Amino acid sequence: MKPTRPKGKSCRHLKSLAIFLAAVFLGMPVVAQRPAPPPQSVITIDGAVEPERIPDWILWREFFRIATELSQSSPTRGKELWTERLLMTDPQAEHIIAHGVSFSLDERKMDENAASLRRGAGANMPDSVKTRLRQIQIDKESRILAIRDQLRNRIGADAINRMQSFARVNLAPTIKVGKLEWNRH
Repeated sequence: MKPTRPKGKSCRHLKSLAIFLAAVFLGMPVVAQRPAPPPQSVITIDGAVEPERIPDWILWREFFRIATELSQSSPTRGKELWTERLLMTDPQAEHIIAHGVSFSLDERKMDENAASLRRGAGANMPDSVKTRLRQIQIDKESRILAIRDQLRNRIGADAINRMQSFARVNLAPTIKVGKLEWNRH
């Protein structure tokens, strides 16, 4: 007896199965060749894992905050940090504190301005307010680095480098950064 081909319904099932399998197997390379999606616009940095990725402006912001806090709450501990751990002279320590206080005052004004804009914008924040808030943040980052550069002119590059190293080793591991945008428009 000769083998026969399936007829009718069975033949259609085989054709459907063949088309399905061809689509699955032929489609797989196409899926694998798709370009990767663009990176997300928001990243998070954990300083405990990658302290070198904490941006300088954040390190210096924290350093200036510490300088201000120590000068107000514990001048003895501040003097110990500046003179014994970072090997600063008394005049250098005074400059660090003065620049920290200067930044704190500037930051407070910028934060108050941002809060006022947010309150006035309501639930549906217009693009103009978002743009202004982004600009305030950019101004804050620029101001931090400008104060650091002014401080460098007062106390010297060696002292700034010691402070930067101290901040990378001691402050960065305690910092977590979220919602840091890559693209600023």
